[in-house]
Amino acid sequence: MKEPVAHFFAKEGFDISSVMRYAIGEKFAGLMLKDGRIGICAILDAQVDDSLFTGRRVPDLTNHGHRIILNAYFNALFNYSRELPCNSDILERIDLKKFNRIVIVGYFESLVTKLLNEGIRFRIFDKDGNIESEKISPLNELHSALSEADAAIITGSTLANNTFLNLTSITPEGCSIFLLGPSNILHPDMFRYRNIKVVFGSVFERFDHRVLDMITLGHGARDFLTEKNKVCINHKAFSLL
Repeated sequence: MKEPVAHFFAKEGFDISSVMRYAIGEKFAGLMLKDGRIGICAILDAQVDDSLFTGRRVPDLTNHGHRIILNAYFNALFNYSRELPCNSDILERIDLKKFNRIVIVGYFESLVTKLLNEGIRFRIFDKDGNIESEKISPLNELHSALSEADAAIITGSTLANNTFLNLTSITPEGCSIFLLGPSNILHPDMFRYRNIKVVFGSVFERFDHRVLDMITLGHGARDFLTEKNKVCINHKAFSLL
């Protein structure tokens, strides 16, 4: 299979006429479809502009900024397709204590704190050199750690920055991968990728302009994401598995 953004672009395309409004902030990009569905995607180190809306109408899948907009578009398109359990905290949905070699890719501060409080052992990797934490392992050890992991928690930002396939391909057979973060695309095709077990993501009330307003002002997920917005899909719910 193609990597996820390319896969969904080939499957659904990008219909600019279906977009009501969009927002590009310091930490997130988001858009609202004309039927009120909202999709978001973390920006991180990407340069995002509005050329897909104002000029160039054909996305460049090698452009990180374009991929973020596509990711947000597919987030809006698919995340409302089914009833999803809300209040989906990973520690409430997954018994992480049964795993012995947990690898986390992407720094989730609240998750790290909870795991430490629960006495759960893990290794964490993040390419953002600005994060100061003695818990972060050197990136040159990531390949080795993933190749031995029995569980991996991977940020959904890997879809937009196109590192998703590189990371998942390293994991051994039988490893359980949990995709975490509001940027995730909640579609059953995600379970066609290696070892994916649960995808955690976000769904907002339709026409909640507050979300895009806050994104424009530079706010992060903590400011506009509540427990009721956090949802997930499980591989066991889909017969294709």
